[in-house]
Amino acid sequence: MSYPIAEFDNEHSLISPSLSDELITDPNGIDTCVMTYYPDIENVEDIAKDLTPLYCFHSGAAEIMQYIYKDSIIIANMPSGAPSSASIMEELISLGVRRFVCMGGSGLIDGKFNVDSYLLVSDAIRDEGTSYHYLPAGERAYTSPLLSGQLAACFKKRNAEFKVGRVWSTDAIYRETPARIKRRLSEGAIGVDMECAALCAVAQRRGVEYAQALYFTDCLYQDVWSGIVPHYKELRLKALRLIIDCGLEIADMI
Repeated sequence: MSYPIAEFDNEHSLISPSLSDELITDPNGIDTCVMTYYPDIENVEDIAKDLTPLYCFHSGAAEIMQYIYKDSIIIANMPSGAPSSASIMEELISLGVRRFVCMGGSGLIDGKFNVDSYLLVSDAIRDEGTSYHYLPAGERAYTSPLLSGQLAACFKKRNAEFKVGRVWSTDAIYRETPARIKRRLSEGAIGVDMECAALCAVAQRRGVEYAQALYFTDCLYQDVWSGIVPHYKELRLKALRLIIDCGLEIADMI
């Protein structure tokens, strides 16, 4: 039996991104983007003062402003979930962005991994739907080795503790069952997120570079869910500052 999710084809898309009438500011050839899941970035005063609105992303009832930062990089405000995240990536590629570095939150499924370390993603298990519209059916999608290496060097320079490894991407946060978690752990996954596999797939199809780092917001390797870590706000802000700082450095590498 054939399932629709496996029906990959290479035909052209009927709809392509067109932002010419929506741009608030000319990106002026900026080719590096930092993706962050930090919707209240406008409230971080020392960062907000250097943000210039670029355009507003629309997804259903959601409106999410995208920015230029210090006239050097684009900061993409990302929504949860693979489809909307992939759509933002497509729109930014249409503006000429060629390098994407992303910092996201993840659930930890490997109890041997230090929850306070970052995971620099090598590849993602494709247990979501979006990636199957960009790549033929397969188990994993991959980050860019070159860009991931540059991001790793930035982390080392800043003494940010990290390890390289695999993440499991799924659409259904309320269906992360013990059996499925055990299976993904046996396949080498360290954490679970919702977007990485899809963003890797978009990047691979469109010929751009993508690197992903993750911090851990909760743990799923015990019999009972841990809940969100108590220092979540501090953790998220620290990760935001780190990825922006690294993005600025990477933008200067060319």
